Amino acid sequence: MIMIDQTILVVEDDQMIRQLIKIYLEKNQFDVIEAADGEEAKEAFLDHHPCLVILDLMLPKVSGEEFCQWMKGQ
Repeated sequence: MIMIDQTILVVEDDQMIRQLIKIYLEKNQFDVIEAADGEEAKEAFLDHHPCLVILDLMLPKVSGEEFCQWMKGQ
């Protein structure tokens, strides 16, 4: 049996929105990693190698656009 990574990184600075997304994804059998800003997102990305990133563009510290550029280089 082939194991498919189902880890999703949710990057959102609004805690309520982030929690709602997490609850929905976990109900659908996904593993969810959370980050509240671009710096946390970088650490989570390197630590967990998610198969998908749900990303807010307007983030503190490192913007979503900057994070996307950084992620492309990884």
